[in-house]
Amino acid sequence: FSLDGFAGLAVSIFIFYSGFSSAKETLEPLLGSVPSKELVDNIEATVMNHEQIIGIHDLIIHDYGPGRMMISLHAEVPGDKNIFDLHDVIDNAEKSISEQFGCLITIHMDPVDTNNKELEDIKVFLVQTANNLNENLSVHDIRMVPGTTHTNIIFDIVKPHNCKLTDTELKQFFISKIYSYNKYYNCVIQIDNPYV
Repeated sequence: FSLDGFAGLAVSIFIFYSGFSSAKETLEPLLGSVPSKELVDNIEATVMNHEQIIGIHDLIIHDYGPGRMMISLHAEVPGDKNIFDLHDVIDNAEKSISEQFGCLITIHMDPVDTNNKELEDIKVFLVQTANNLNENLSVHDIRMVPGTTHTNIIFDIVKPHNCKLTDTELKQFFISKIYSYNKYYNCVIQIDNPYV
């Protein structure tokens, strides 16, 4: 009874497994890996520590291995503040994120109208509507552009992976809800996919 064949098979399985594991470890950072929830939460907390920043969205993290992480995000700031002061806040946020996480970062500044009661009411309505439909569904970047015959309500929806509706169905759902809220409102909706 010869063991050479079995030993050869065992060695070849070991070599195949080692090669597969090595290739996976090498390729994953090159293709980009999904960031951990802890990393996302830490980045958000660090940005939100800056007083004038009132919210963030569209956080994208590209991690290609140690020292090769790139981050971009949108930071919401009050639209009625001095633009130079706000730019300084954004610069400081970029610096603190870069130093803490050893990455390249770009923050896009989104001015938000914080003194418009009508806009605040529609924001609350949209957030509640999203939560009632799917707890992982979120809306952001909500803006209002008034006109003589109608008012555009412009916003983004982050559609979670477990949402059963198509993009068209999701838009129609929100359009009907907004129309029932105020028939003079016209929706301009962008559907986003989550990056985490």
